[in-house]
Amino acid sequence: RFRGGRWLAFAFTVLFGVLGLMASITVGSKTSLAPLVTLAIIAGLVCIYVFTYVPRLERRDAEELAARRAARAAARAARASTEAAPEGTP
Repeated sequence: RFRGGRWLAFAFTVLFGVLGLMASITVGSKTSLAPLVTLAIIAGLVCIYVFTYVPRLERRDAEELAARRAARAAARAARASTEAAPEGTP
């Protein structure tokens, strides 16, 4: 915790965002939009990846977790049934 809290953090985020934007369009003493365009293209590709592929990964992970839980539950049930069986039964 520090004085100013979220407002100060927001102000610094905006400040450094503007500085980053200025740094991305200046090359030496000249101004060029090529670095900014390159950065925007990369950011766009990252967004496409995050919004299209990552949900599939999360869904697959959830399915694998459910399958592992089901397998563990089945193993526990099988172990419990063998432990509860009388001595003379196979």
